[in-house]
Amino acid sequence: MRAAPSGLLLLVLLAACKEKEPDFDAQYDNTAKEIEARARKLDAKMNEQMQVMDRELEVRGMTTPPTTQTPAETTERN
Repeated sequence: MRAAPSGLLLLVLLAACKEKEPDFDAQYDNTAKEIEARARKLDAKMNEQMQVMDRELEVRGMTTPPTTQTPAETTERN
Protein backbone atom coordinates (compact mmCIF):
# COMPACT_ATOMS: atom_id res chain seq x y z
CA MET A 1 0.00 0.00 0.00
CA ARG A 2 2.85 2.39 0.66
CA ALA A 3 4.26 1.88 -2.83
CA ALA A 4 1.20 3.38 -4.52
CA PRO A 5 1.23 6.72 -2.65
CA SER A 6 5.00 7.11 -3.03
CA GLY A 7 4.75 6.30 -6.74
CA LEU A 8 1.97 8.82 -7.14
CA LEU A 9 4.02 11.39 -5.26
CA LEU A 10 6.97 10.72 -7.55
CA LEU A 11 4.81 11.25 -10.64
CA VAL A 12 3.41 14.50 -9.24
CA LEU A 13 6.91 15.78 -8.48
CA LEU A 14 8.18 14.87 -11.94
CA ALA A 15 5.24 16.60 -13.58
CA ALA A 16 5.80 19.72 -11.50
CA CYS A 17 9.52 19.86 -12.28
CA LYS A 18 9.16 19.46 -16.02
CA GLU A 19 9.66 22.77 -17.80
CA LYS A 20 7.98 23.56 -21.04
CA GLU A 21 10.57 23.86 -23.78
CA PRO A 22 10.37 27.17 -25.65
CA ASP A 23 9.23 26.97 -29.24
CA PHE A 24 11.65 27.29 -32.15
CA ASP A 25 10.89 30.95 -32.86
CA ALA A 26 11.55 31.97 -29.25
CA GLN A 27 14.83 30.04 -29.18
CA TYR A 28 15.85 31.55 -32.53
CA ASP A 29 15.06 35.10 -31.39
CA ASN A 30 16.97 34.67 -28.12
CA THR A 31 19.99 33.21 -29.90
CA ALA A 32 19.94 35.97 -32.52
CA LYS A 33 19.92 38.60 -29.76
CA GLU A 34 22.86 36.91 -28.03
CA ILE A 35 24.85 36.77 -31.26
CA GLU A 36 24.10 40.42 -32.03
CA ALA A 37 25.21 41.47 -28.53
CA ARG A 38 28.45 39.50 -28.86
CA ALA A 39 29.10 41.02 -32.29
CA ARG A 40 28.59 44.55 -30.94
CA LYS A 41 31.03 43.84 -28.09
CA LEU A 42 33.60 42.44 -30.51
CA ASP A 43 33.22 45.42 -32.86
CA ALA A 44 33.68 47.84 -29.98
CA LYS A 45 36.77 46.00 -28.77
CA MET A 46 38.29 45.92 -32.25
CA ASN A 47 37.56 49.62 -32.74
CA GLU A 48 39.23 50.42 -29.43
CA GLN A 49 42.30 48.37 -30.38
CA MET A 50 42.52 50.10 -33.76
CA GLN A 51 42.43 53.51 -32.07
CA VAL A 52 45.22 52.44 -29.71
CA MET A 53 47.30 51.27 -32.67
CA ASP A 54 46.67 54.53 -34.54
CA ARG A 55 47.77 56.56 -31.50
CA GLU A 56 50.91 54.42 -31.22
CA LEU A 57 51.75 55.11 -34.87
CA GLU A 58 51.22 58.84 -34.33
CA VAL A 59 53.55 58.78 -31.31
CA ARG A 60 56.22 57.12 -33.44
CA GLY A 61 55.80 59.78 -36.12
CA MET A 62 54.11 57.47 -38.56
CA THR A 63 50.67 57.74 -40.01
CA THR A 64 48.20 55.14 -41.09
CA PRO A 65 48.09 54.36 -44.82
CA PRO A 66 45.65 56.49 -46.80
CA THR A 67 42.32 54.91 -47.56
CA THR A 68 41.79 56.91 -50.77
CA GLN A 69 43.90 57.06 -53.89
CA THR A 70 46.43 59.84 -54.21
CA PRO A 71 46.55 61.83 -57.48
CA ALA A 72 49.81 60.05 -58.45
CA GLU A 73 48.14 56.64 -58.17
CA THR A 74 45.26 57.82 -60.31
CA THR A 75 47.52 59.03 -63.16
CA GLU A 76 49.70 55.91 -63.05
CA ARG A 77 46.69 53.67 -63.66
CA ASN A 78 45.43 55.68 -66.63
